[in-house]
Amino acid sequence: MHRAWPAPTLAAWLLLTTAALAGCTAGPSTDGGPSPPASGGSPTPAINGSSGPAVELLAGFPVIPGAAPEGLLPTDDPGLIARWSSEQVGPVVYDFYVDALPAAGYPTTGLYPGGAVAVIVLQTPSGARWELALTQGDGGGTRIELRSAQP
Repeated sequence: MHRAWPAPTLAAWLLLTTAALAGCTAGPSTDGGPSPPASGGSPTPAINGSSGPAVELLAGFPVIPGAAPEGLLPTDDPGLIARWSSEQVGPVVYDFYVDALPAAGYPTTGLYPGGAVAVIVLQTPSGARWELALTQGDGGGTRIELRSAQP
């Protein structure tokens, strides 16, 4: 059983949002993005809906069942890899990724549960660092953003 998220307060939400945004600011990628999957695998198309070249999620990257892509990604945020939403509440989504990422070959190197914001830092099979940011979405669901982690 994973730690449940406490009920958010305005002060906690502001603090966590500020910390998450400070740690997730976009910047140039130094690792060139994800590497091709191991032999025999094929990349999973990026779920960002972008019309331009997109970073592709590697085959087997876990996406919580029922998640829906959230439109086009902004072109001025190069660190953003994918964005989707789930009707599941934050603690359910957080617990899913805490279990699913390591099982899929993406070890977690940082777990930061929170009220309105939670962050999971993970490592790709190529050694790149990514961050999965979970925030409260409209209507009680969860917004999920995958981005390149800052050094």
